[in-house]
Amino acid sequence: MLGHFMSSLAGNGSIKFTSIPINTLHTLPEGTLCVAVENATNLQNTGLPCRIKFGILTTNEQIILQECTKEDIHSAHFKINKVTKENFCPTLWSLYVPENATELYNLKQAHSKALQELGTLHQYLRSYPGDDFTAECLFGDTSVLEYIRTGNTGQHWWTPLYYKIDEIQQELASAVKNVARIKLPTFTTPDKMNVELLHFKHHGITIEDNWVIHFARCRVPNNSNQIKLDTLQTFCDITPNTEPGAACEYKNETEQKRLQHRNRAVWHLFHAEQIGSYNLLYNNCEHFSRLCKVGKKQSAQVKNGIVDAALAILPYFIPGYGIVGKLATSLGLPLLKKTLKLNA
Repeated sequence: MLGHFMSSLAGNGSIKFTSIPINTLHTLPEGTLCVAVENATNLQNTGLPCRIKFGILTTNEQIILQECTKEDIHSAHFKINKVTKENFCPTLWSLYVPENATELYNLKQAHSKALQELGTLHQYLRSYPGDDFTAECLFGDTSVLEYIRTGNTGQHWWTPLYYKIDEIQQELASAVKNVARIKLPTFTTPDKMNVELLHFKHHGITIEDNWVIHFARCRVPNNSNQIKLDTLQTFCDITPNTEPGAACEYKNETEQKRLQHRNRAVWHLFHAEQIGSYNLLYNNCEHFSRLCKVGKKQSAQVKNGIVDAALAILPYFIPGYGIVGKLATSLGLPLLKKTLKLNA
C-alpha cells in the first residue's frame, strides 16, 4: 500500500487518496483504510521518509493498526493494536483516505479481518508503517501474495551509473581515508585515462506500484538521510540516455521471501541511521540491496568491478604502488594486488 499511496501523492496512482479533517472521520464506514502522515510534502518531494501509519477504521472513531514493539530489525515484534483517532493522527499530521472506498474494497470484510487480527503478535519482520497489515485486511493474505508473485515487489534492480572522473576522485579519497586511514595526494587526470573505467551499476529494491528504495547521495540541505523512495523511472534515469537496467535473478525465490525482502527495505527506509553513512568501498548501494535480499552486506562491484575499474586507476595518479598496495591489503582485495602486479 505504500507504493499506491506514493503514486496518489504524485498524482498518477490507480487509487486516489484525499486529505480529510480528522473531525470528519465519524462520517466514514467501518473498514475504511486510513493513512496518517507527519510530513507528506517531504515524503513526496524528496523521497525521504517521515513518520507514516496505515490502519483500518473501526467503531468509536478508533483505528486498528500494526505497531512495532522495538526499534531493532533483529528483535522487533509487531502487534495489532487499537488506538484513538488522536493517537493515530496527532496534531499537525495529515489524514488521508481513499476516494470511492466503498467501490474499491469490501469494507465489511476488511473490518472483520482487522478485528480478527486485533491483539495478534507477529514475531517476524513486518512492514514498519503497517501497510502490509492493511493490504491483508483489504485484499486477503492470498491475494497479496499473488500480487507480489505477478509484480516486481521485493526485486533487486540495477541501472547503469556513470561517474565523472572528478566525482570518482572525491569518492575514492573519502572512502580510502575512512577504510585504510590513508590520505591521498591531489590527483591530476592523465591523458591515457580510459573513461570506460567509470561505468558502474546503481542498485535498489522495488516495492509495489513501481517504486524503489535505494541508497543514494542525498543533496537535500541539512538532512543526512541517504536512503530514498523514488519511482522506478526516476531510479532508472539516474544516468540519462542509457539502457534502463533490469531485475537481478535470485534462485528459489518465493512470494514470502520477496515480501520479506521488501519489508527489510521499508524498515531501513525509516531507520536509515542503522545503515550508516554512504561509502563507495564498504557501504554502497549494492551493499544495501544485498542486505535486504540476503541479510548481509555484499558488493560484487567492490570485489570485482570497482577493483578492476575505480581502484585500478590509482596507479596512474600515484607514483609507485606503495599506497595502493597498502590499500589493497587493508581492504582484502586480491584482484587489486593482481592488477598492481600486471601494471608494475
